[in-house]
Amino acid sequence: MNSKEKWFNYFIGIDTKRDEYQSQEIRRILANMALVLWMSIMILQFILMILDQVNHETSAGTIGLFIINVTIPIYFYIQIGRQGLNVTEFNDAEEFRSFKRRALYRSLIGGAFLGLVAYFITSIILPLVMREAINAPNLRDTKAWSRREPWSASPTSISLYPAP
Repeated sequence: MNSKEKWFNYFIGIDTKRDEYQSQEIRRILANMALVLWMSIMILQFILMILDQVNHETSAGTIGLFIINVTIPIYFYIQIGRQGLNVTEFNDAEEFRSFKRRALYRSLIGGAFLGLVAYFITSIILPLVMREAINAPNLRDTKAWSRREPWSASPTSISLYPAP
C-alpha cells in the first residue's frame, strides 16, 4: 500500500481493505462532498467579493478563494485529460450531430442565463447592498443611447467609489 492509499484510508477512517463496491461508494460520497465544498467555496467567494466592494478594499481571503476556484477546475481538467476520460465516442454521424446541437443549445442557454444573472447582480443587487440608487436602463429608449457620447459612462454603470 503506497502513501497515497494510506492517507486516503486514514482520512476515511478505515483499517482494513474494502471490496470494490465499498470502495466505489466511498469514492462516490467523496466526489459528492468535494462538489458541495467547491460550490460552498464559490458562494463564500461571492459573499466576500460583495463585502469587499462595500468596504472598498480587497481581502486576502477573497484572493485566496479566487485562486482555489481557479485551480480546482484546472486540476480536474488536467486529470481527466491524463486518464483519457474527456473523449466522447459516437456510433454514427447522426448521434454526433445530435450531441453537437444539444451542446450548442445548452451553451447558448447557459450564456444567456449568465448574462441575466450578471445584469441582475450589477444593476440591482450591488446598488442595494451599497445603498445606492438602482440605475436600470430603459432599453426601449434607443434615442438616449444614440445621443450619448462614446466616452461617457454606460447607463448601467455603478459608481463603486465616491468621486474625488
